[in-house]
Amino acid sequence: MLSRIPRRSPTTSRTRSRAPRAEIAWLLVHEEIFLAEGLERGHFEWVELPTPATMAEIVARHDARHEELTRAHEEAAGLSVEKRMPFTFQGQEVMNETGYENGWITLFDQVHHRGQLSDVSPAHGIDRAADLRA
Repeated sequence: MLSRIPRRSPTTSRTRSRAPRAEIAWLLVHEEIFLAEGLERGHFEWVELPTPATMAEIVARHDARHEELTRAHEEAAGLSVEKRMPFTFQGQEVMNETGYENGWITLFDQVHHRGQLSDVSPAHGIDRAADLRA
């Protein structure tokens, strides 16, 4: 899906959000990393990372870690995902939900971000159905 994001305009054109596409795409990649690493550690820590300079760099970072992160997600089934796992931001605990609940929260956030990107897709000739299969 990331490789289909238009690179011409830095912002989404018809959405309520004026967030740059690259920032939204980076959130998708960063959240995948956040979830896999959090499940492995048994504790989630959100660290703000700067958005890479180009979409090509975002896609490259995703591609470089995607298989490793997919394996980590698959292996999480064998971990104690039913136990509470703290979620911290800037050293402060903001939630203490189960691994499953953190997974669902992250998934819903990703669905939201994909929606932010998808409403510009038809204007740029992008097949939404193909994005959902990606």
